[in-house]
Amino acid sequence: MDNQEQNSQFKSPKNKLIKFFQISRNKWKQKYKELKKYSKYLINKIRFLEASKAKWKKESKELEKILKAKEKELQQLKEEKSHSQAKALEKKNLKCTL
Repeated sequence: MDNQEQNSQFKSPKNKLIKFFQISRNKWKQKYKELKKYSKYLINKIRFLEASKAKWKKESKELEKILKAKEKELQQLKEEKSHSQAKALEKKNLKCTL
């Protein structure tokens, strides 16, 4: 009797319920298939961006080293120039005193 009481609760025919559940299942599968595809896209994008970031970071460090070397070279040239100007001034002063 218990089984008959349960069957009397459901008023929809079984074939309609089966079709409804199949459609529901197919929608669920499609939804998660799209989410999985989007997740894979995001993972690949992150991987690409991390590689790009590493590349630009490496290039930036190399350029910073070059910049520091050029600044050091410029400073040395300025010092040499000031030394040569000081020597020229000394020579000029010596000539004036003679």
